[in-house]
Amino acid sequence: MKIEKYSRYWAVLDEDGTLICLCVYKKGAQEVLRRMKRGGRR
Repeated sequence: MKIEKYSRYWAVLDEDGTLICLCVYKKGAQEVLRRMKRGGRR
């Protein structure tokens, strides 16, 4: 997964380029990515 600039937002994309979510702030996109990589709940 990766983060890319998407217009004025930040996109979290899957390996195949599928859009997972859009975030207003880069920090929010980084948090989504971190949680998805960690997987599951605590």
